[in-house]
Amino acid sequence: MKPNPAFEGTRVSFAVLRLVFTAAPLNAVVRLPLAIKQIVNKYPPYNYKISRPPFMEIATIAPLIAIVAGLFGILAKYRLDIWRDKRNERIQAAAKFRSVFSDVLIQIHNETIDPQSFLEELFVEHGIAVKEFAGYLGDFKRKRFLKAWQEYQCHDGVDFRLSVPYTTIGGSIEQKRENREKAIAVIHKLISYADQA
Repeated sequence: MKPNPAFEGTRVSFAVLRLVFTAAPLNAVVRLPLAIKQIVNKYPPYNYKISRPPFMEIATIAPLIAIVAGLFGILAKYRLDIWRDKRNERIQAAAKFRSVFSDVLIQIHNETIDPQSFLEELFVEHGIAVKEFAGYLGDFKRKRFLKAWQEYQCHDGVDFRLSVPYTTIGGSIEQKRENREKAIAVIHKLISYADQA
């Protein structure tokens, strides 16, 4: 039976006291170191080292750390690959959207073309491009982008194909210039979202 560590020091103390009080005073001073040595040898100190569980040994910890670090690295690479792929898709969608509307800008700057009729011809194509590109934007940017698209297609709450806000046919020279600049400004606003992507 192992000695109880709480009483270990007490047992040694009682043995020393018994030895001191039973022996002659002079004899006790001479015999005391020998008695203590005998008692210590008779009751060896209990080893109170806290033993580590097997999984805490250095030979076990190092591979565990390596495995955890490896799993973390794999997870980080996976997330980085997903982020990079989404970013590349967003960049390609922005380039496609930009190319659709950049061609329109080049044509609208030509004074001989009526922006209204030109935009009406490409309205379906622009709607498809807007719908595709909006899916690659975050929620906040998507709302602002769709609001800009709404401004493009509805002038003062009326569909631009009905209210003809971009026409340069008829009217004063100042009105024609203002309508052309209005069409250019709205398209620039749409393209700016592709530039931010």
